[in-house]
Amino acid sequence: MAEFEQSVVINRPVEKVFEFVSYPENEPLWVAGVQEAEQTSEGPMGVGTTLRSVGRILGRTIESTWEVTEYEVNRKRVVKNSSGPFPLEFVTVFKPVDAGTKITLTVQAEVGGFLKLAEPVLVRMVKRRNESQWANLKDLLEAEV
Repeated sequence: MAEFEQSVVINRPVEKVFEFVSYPENEPLWVAGVQEAEQTSEGPMGVGTTLRSVGRILGRTIESTWEVTEYEVNRKRVVKNSSGPFPLEFVTVFKPVDAGTKITLTVQAEVGGFLKLAEPVLVRMVKRRNESQWANLKDLLEAEV
């Protein structure tokens, strides 16, 4: 299993950051490669909510479906994909700090088949892409201040 963790501090209150990150339609604004994202289930965001995203990865368009498996307002959101090239889980933790909000993302992926050989390269590539995404999110949310 491939796993890594990254954090960023955003100079905005945790409530604002959590709300923005938890609204799937915002993803194309800050997540690299995501072209569309939407909630596909009825009702408010919470455990059991389903999501759909369309993005480009390695030059290919990939549609994925996701389910929220944990959800604590202003604290934590966990999503797992139920379709896509391989199983993924994103654990996002939001913590108030003096400078605003610290977001910590833990990514877990079950890379198999021929991709298993390329796992170290894939992890480095995704980490670099996520660093860019965090910079985008930070710039976007701090510009609202």
